[in-house]
Amino acid sequence: MNQTLSTVHGPNLQQTELVSSTETLALDALRHSGRTSLSTISCKCFDDTVFLSGEVPTYHMKQLAQEVMRQVDGVRRIVNRLDVTRENKC
Repeated sequence: MNQTLSTVHGPNLQQTELVSSTETLALDALRHSGRTSLSTISCKCFDDTVFLSGEVPTYHMKQLAQEVMRQVDGVRRIVNRLDVTRENKC
């Protein structure tokens, strides 16, 4: 697995973490999906598993995020921990 270093800056800290190429591809796929609500999702990759977290407005968006991940090279398993924040109920 290819990895790159990413530096995260906070008010009182500087932290360096490893970011896998699969994670970069997954984040890019979400950002370029054409759906604004998917661009705010967080994801972490460990081996061939991607963990999705954050909030989406509908169950459809939750499923769509999962489908976007299915198209990412290197992703074999998806753990979808997205929360639906507002679903219209009839």
